[in-house]
Amino acid sequence: MELYVPPGGSERGPLPLDRFLPPLEPGAVSALLRNQGIQGANLLDVFGSSPRLVAEAAEAGCAVLVSCTNPILRFLIRHTAQPFKKEELQTALTRLGNLPKDDVRLEQYLQELYRSRCEHCGHDIIVDAFLWITPKDVPSYKVYRCERCNFEGETPAGIEDARLMRELSAYRQHREMLLARIAPPGDPYRQSAAEALDIYTPRAQIAIDVLLNKLDQVQFDPLLAPAVRALCLSAMDRCTSLWSYPQSSRPRPKQLSLSPRYYEYNVWQALLWSVDRWSQPETEVEVISWEPGTPLGAGTICLYPGSVRDLVPFLSEMSPHQMVSILPRPNQAFWSLSVLWAIWLFGKEAAQPIKRSLLRHRVDWHWYAGALKSVLSRLEKHLVVEKPALTLILEAEPAFLEAAFAGFQTAGFSSTGFALHEDSLQAISTWIPGYGKSDGRTAETEKSLRAYLIDVLRQRSEPASYAVLAAAALAWLAGSAADPARSGGQAGSLMDSHHQRINTLLEERDIFLRMDQSLELERGLFWLKDNTGTGEPLSDRVEREVARILMEARSFPDDQLVDQVYRLFPAILIPGRKLIRLCAEAYAVFKEGIWHLREEEQPDQREADRVHITTQLWALGQRLGFQVDDTGEVLWLDGQGRQVKSFLVSTQAALGFLLGKQEFTGSNLVVPGSRSGLILDRLRRDPRLKEAMNHGLRILKYRQIRRLSVDPAVERGNFETYLDLDPLEHQDPQIRLL
Repeated sequence: MELYVPPGGSERGPLPLDRFLPPLEPGAVSALLRNQGIQGANLLDVFGSSPRLVAEAAEAGCAVLVSCTNPILRFLIRHTAQPFKKEELQTALTRLGNLPKDDVRLEQYLQELYRSRCEHCGHDIIVDAFLWITPKDVPSYKVYRCERCNFEGETPAGIEDARLMRELSAYRQHREMLLARIAPPGDPYRQSAAEALDIYTPRAQIAIDVLLNKLDQVQFDPLLAPAVRALCLSAMDRCTSLWSYPQSSRPRPKQLSLSPRYYEYNVWQALLWSVDRWSQPETEVEVISWEPGTPLGAGTICLYPGSVRDLVPFLSEMSPHQMVSILPRPNQAFWSLSVLWAIWLFGKEAAQPIKRSLLRHRVDWHWYAGALKSVLSRLEKHLVVEKPALTLILEAEPAFLEAAFAGFQTAGFSSTGFALHEDSLQAISTWIPGYGKSDGRTAETEKSLRAYLIDVLRQRSEPASYAVLAAAALAWLAGSAADPARSGGQAGSLMDSHHQRINTLLEERDIFLRMDQSLELERGLFWLKDNTGTGEPLSDRVEREVARILMEARSFPDDQLVDQVYRLFPAILIPGRKLIRLCAEAYAVFKEGIWHLREEEQPDQREADRVHITTQLWALGQRLGFQVDDTGEVLWLDGQGRQVKSFLVSTQAALGFLLGKQEFTGSNLVVPGSRSGLILDRLRRDPRLKEAMNHGLRILKYRQIRRLSVDPAVERGNFETYLDLDPLEHQDPQIRLL
């Protein structure tokens, strides 16, 4: 079976704390298990990093045993698989808001922390969010809606806002209370806890302390208490200073550091916002707190709060498990905040297994590789060759992959399959216990690896990024008996060895061509110095297949289109979702998850258009006084029979055929205008095509030829000027397109 991460087909929305979780599309795991034929199996997830993976596996009928020491992740797993009803969450919010605080309701107290004045009419308002621009110690802007003048939007914060911010006299007292919950004076974790706590503004710290005091004082109904804590958890995430402005500048924060510009959200409104985050579609999954000896049941999630070391002794007494996991990407921000949230919501004892995370300010990839080896080496004897471990590595930049592969290899595993999604850098790999024997001949390994990377580029027939080639090399090394690496070694050392080996090969100038010498090696794009034997570029093949699928079906669901393309281009050839979407947009319109082929893209209609444009070019050339010939292209010749211009009329955006030409002056490619976005993407992807454009190639649209052919003002002397009047859309000013 081909290995790839299927597109998600579920309409489920984002999960709570989604920005800290692996970026896995809803429905992807269900499709993956179905593709691999492992529905209903006994699965082992030793990392518990993805609530979505665990919940979807159980929904597919699997019994999933999850080892997870992080109480926040366990809470997310439990309530992703058994989601709260919206009515429960709304009741919990109402109950919370009605609690008394200083002679007012708690809701009113929290809202009053964000009271301000409308900068347009002076009326009292409640601010939705303040925008901070560091290093200022007061907010710079505020976002609100005024009920009196109906203004809605953002205005500069006023003098009153700055004064109120500086007068939060109770801030220090609340901060000390929050800090004491985590680490009292004299605790070795106190300094790290204080640094983590500073990710909250003074106003947020006051609100959180008040909320926690109410949770301590009030005995909520046992059925309602988890919903209350769920809302508070999401609000605590929402009110950190990690919500950058704009959000695209830091969508997935990994370090516990203030963003240069960030939103301070209203805590009560964050609680309101949390209701929808926790309201997920109902499932029939059962979740139990697993204890040794408890049998596993189909469609059940068994949560084990201990480490893999504690779990391993009990695995030998159970049916062989197939490991299915998402490798957690190191995230200091999430794990540090998890300590705070776990202590505040579940108590110090619950957070004890992860409290050391507060001391780890930056995760070193060598440490990560070693930690991964420590976990996996305990499992080697409990996994079987017949059921390869299935591992997803999302956000798989080269350093992450190097650490992951080194961890698996030194733990005694070898790779049996690998695939990488180019633009999203989502990787998937399968592993079996045992490592191929090697004669240790490093020179032979280098020769074989070099030949493999050359073959990868020949298969793609277009330049590839360092990330793609490094991933291909790592997968080859992890699955090849020629690799002299042995299990039991130091993971960090193997990681360094692989990194050096790959970089040394890619710096061989007589083999690999760097397309941009100004970039550092790991940001580079690579091609072959000798490109004989290469064929049609991968991007052209993807376009052809997408067009074929759409033309045959006329209407086609997006997730099924992506899935089919992934199957056609497996392993290291999997194209990016962006390329597939651009190809589809060139031929079809998208509506409610389905691509609909445009009428003018019917094969017979497009061929008739091509013939018509060719005929118009003949007539136009003759009208302008040229001799006209046809050799597959329309040629305009001068009186001595010398070629002045050539026009190739195509129905596709494929540009690979250009790469064999030496001369482009006067050359024109004529395509439907709907191919413009796809062509621009090709020019950005492949520097060889940019070079062709710089040497005189023009790309024209069908509609341009139609206009020129009937415009009496077009003459031989001004023809060049008229060619410049309809450029490709979103033209890159660095590329001379027309």
